[in-house]
Formats: sequence, C-alpha cells, structure tokens
Amino acid sequence: MTVLIALLKTYLDIVALRKSPADLPSSSLVLAVSVILVGSTFALQFLLFSTPSASIMNVLYGYAAELSVYLSTATLAGFSQRLRQMLSAIIGCGALIALLSVAVRILALPLVGGVAANALAVLTFFWAVPVKGHIMARTLDRHWFIGIAVAMLAFVVRFSVESILVVIQQGGGS
Repeated sequence: MTVLIALLKTYLDIVALRKSPADLPSSSLVLAVSVILVGSTFALQFLLFSTPSASIMNVLYGYAAELSVYLSTATLAGFSQRLRQMLSAIIGCGALIALLSVAVRILALPLVGGVAANALAVLTFFWAVPVKGHIMARTLDRHWFIGIAVAMLAFVVRFSVESILVVIQQGGGS
C-alpha cells in the first residue's frame, strides 16, 4: 500500500510540475497501475454523467489518438527507451486531472449552476496540456515549449477525432 501511495504522490508532484517521468520506475506494473487508474476514471465519468455508449467509444478513440501522438513523437525523436515512464506519467497524471475535474464539477454545481460548473471543470481539465507538455519536454530532453507544442497537438488530435466521429454518427459524414 505504501508503494501505491508513493506512486500517487509522484503523480501529484508531476501534475504540480515538481517532478518528471524519470522519477517513475520504468516498470510494466507502474504502467498497468496507470491504465487501471485511467480506466477507473473513465468508468466513473461515464457512470456519473450517463454517457451514451456511442460517446464512450468516441472518447476512447480520441484518447487512443492522443496517446499515439505522444508515442510517435518520442519514438521518432529516438527516446523509445523512455516510453514506459512517459506513458505511465501521461496516463496516470491525466487520470488524476480528470478526477479533479469531476470533483470540481460536482462541488461547484450546487454553488454556481450547471453551465458555470461545467466551465470550471473544463478549465481544470485544460491543466492537462501544460502537465503533459512538461512530461514530453522531460522525455525528449527539450525546452518546455517543445513539450507544450506536442501536448497541444495531441489535444487537438484527440478532440478532432472525437468531433469527426460525432459528425459521422449524426449522418454528416456521408
């Protein structure tokens, strides 16, 4: 249990930009814990917000597209030896930010109403871009702005894929 707490603390330190993916062990077990954490987060979000199954698939395809941007970038830049730590950090920290976003929405809803609560949750979720940019910059041994550019590209790819799938499902893709 203390190992799991230490791992979560490391994720929080990465989210706060105090640590890097190099502070995580390069371990399949750590990556598996990250995947379980994000899977649990997705499930919680889908259940809490009564997400239709078609939307769930859009989110998962978009997330896979986002991860492929990070994987491709690190591999093409010659840092494939860091993929496990990078993925563990991106997935684990992204899950924690998503949980925080859900908490903000739930806590703000009775105070400020639905529209404002959703806006606060989205703003919280946007913190993932600088965090993932930080992770990428450290993975690639590049300036923080390079990492931010990769994270912004991944963000755009993710939501583009989700948006395209929505248009196709609504019959606008023919």
